[in-house]
Amino acid sequence: MAEANPHAFTNEYGDILERSLVLGSSVNGLIGTGGTYNALPAGVTFPNSNLGGQLAQVVRMINASKNSPLIAANRQVFYVDIGGWDTHSGQIPSNAPNGTGVWGGHQGLLQNVSNSVQAFYQAM
Repeated sequence: MAEANPHAFTNEYGDILERSLVLGSSVNGLIGTGGTYNALPAGVTFPNSNLGGQLAQVVRMINASKNSPLIAANRQVFYVDIGGWDTHSGQIPSNAPNGTGVWGGHQGLLQNVSNSVQAFYQAM
């Protein structure tokens, strides 16, 4: 009976790591600054927010994966998140002098989600 290679797991891990680094470099070249798929569709403006930026990156990634043979992704799942919902007494803020005004609290969070998803929908 042949003895198992004691380094098989290490070798496989090294191969996966190498493929990940190559793919990461390819993706960065496609969607990074100056990349072929860095530009968003004309007329679509994402909000200058964390969620807006995440959804803009998802659009870039989808466009790159659909149009570039370097990314051979058949199925993709993207995860975006937004925090700040635990506002306690600030759920419905007044016109506070701290600059958040009526756009703080849940109204501001929901407006951000709405604007970000609208831009994503337009881009798709």
